[in-house]
Amino acid sequence: MLAPAHARAPILAHHRFPKTSNRSTGTARRATTRGRRVVSSASDAEPAGGTTAGSAASSGSAGDPLASFRDGDLLVLRVAGPEETDAGILASRPLLDREWFFEVVGDASSDEGSTDGSKDGSPTAAAAEGRRRTSLVGLCRGVAAFLTHDLDGQISLVPVRGGSDESRFSPNLAAREWTRERFPAWHALLADLETTGEYPRDSNSVLRPFLADEPLNNRIVGVEKITDYKTLRNDVRTDPSYWRDGAGPNFVETDPTRQATNNAGELLALLLGARGVVMTQLWAGWEDDDTQQPVDAPFALRALRECASDLNILAIPAPVPGLTARKGLTAILSADVSPYRERATHLASFGAQAALVAGSPYYQYLVGRVLGYKETNIDAHVRSSGGRLTAPVVREAEKDLLALSEALPQTPWREEREERTTEEKEKAKGGFFFLDFGTDGAPRAVSSAREGRGEKKNRRRGKKKTSTVRSVEDAESMFGGRGKKKR
Repeated sequence: MLAPAHARAPILAHHRFPKTSNRSTGTARRATTRGRRVVSSASDAEPAGGTTAGSAASSGSAGDPLASFRDGDLLVLRVAGPEETDAGILASRPLLDREWFFEVVGDASSDEGSTDGSKDGSPTAAAAEGRRRTSLVGLCRGVAAFLTHDLDGQISLVPVRGGSDESRFSPNLAAREWTRERFPAWHALLADLETTGEYPRDSNSVLRPFLADEPLNNRIVGVEKITDYKTLRNDVRTDPSYWRDGAGPNFVETDPTRQATNNAGELLALLLGARGVVMTQLWAGWEDDDTQQPVDAPFALRALRECASDLNILAIPAPVPGLTARKGLTAILSADVSPYRERATHLASFGAQAALVAGSPYYQYLVGRVLGYKETNIDAHVRSSGGRLTAPVVREAEKDLLALSEALPQTPWREEREERTTEEKEKAKGGFFFLDFGTDGAPRAVSSAREGRGEKKNRRRGKKKTSTVRSVEDAESMFGGRGKKKR
């Protein structure tokens, strides 16, 4: 069976989507608030209107605790409720299903949408009743939601439901041109999953713990900003080693912010030129229905959208060989220069998956080298999996890498001046990052530019190495077996 990886360790111990059973969950759950802006609760409030909420007051923004938050901020909601008092329940969950992260994507003003006077807790309804002070629109556990502070001091979390609000504020990835152009296999899968109701998940189900009609509900008692997208980008630019080198021996992540944003951090390392190849899991078909997908992690979709707009980055789909994309689909993103593009293509040829661990020392070493990890960290990962790197295994993998391209990997692979800032340009135009470009046709320009130079690129590439995978059984052997069946 394909074995799901633990936190940041699908291919190596320092990687990808958050399986957290080997993490220090008690430490990670509540990190220090030093250097963070914190909005604390003034008192515990009873449910009001269509949602339950906590009464909150800000020490830095009198009377309006949400007013200073902006697009790109990552918030964590401090919640009081039945599950929050059970440490056993919380510790058994992955980080992203334990904490309530809220990625701000925009500020919803009081005159947006229709004021139909409904009592569903949405900003439009609250505005009609004169209750709303500030409402942020954002992504919470993969669904679009409003985080609202009313004039009566309540903070509520409600899903974006239907109508013009949902069409404007929801990522709705199956309808986006950029997913169709740059990730066609994922786009087709998204459309299929949408028709069956599997993804995106139902927002009412995801946010049910906050709905007033639930017998056991949660209350928001505080809102804390833990980082923002610009800060993450600057951190990666200043010192990319955390997102580039792989995890060293006995590494344990105790910072929940880093763990939650690791996926995005690795994509930013590629965008900034610090890495040449990155894998990100677009769909993990082995996950339970109530578990978030890897792209639902904070900033992951934002960084992926930025990669999609970059002409210097290739996006190669990689399903598990012999299986449909529903079982697992990875995007292998690479710099469009040698040897990165050849190596990325090779990873795709044998169906390497970002959130699954390679099963043999050869493939663990090969994948680790392609992803740019330090050899000492690759060796540590192989040993932690019960394997051992021998001289013949290393020689064989290095020979295979050289056969793909004689060029040597060099980072940074791009100059700082080449960095794309599409996300910032889109924000300046007033659009949400997950939307298509306005009318400039940029997504189509990306694909047409690639088509126009594809033949020339193929001639430049050296000797092609065919995949050693011949069957589904080979893939299972390589990655340690197939993952648990989707329920």
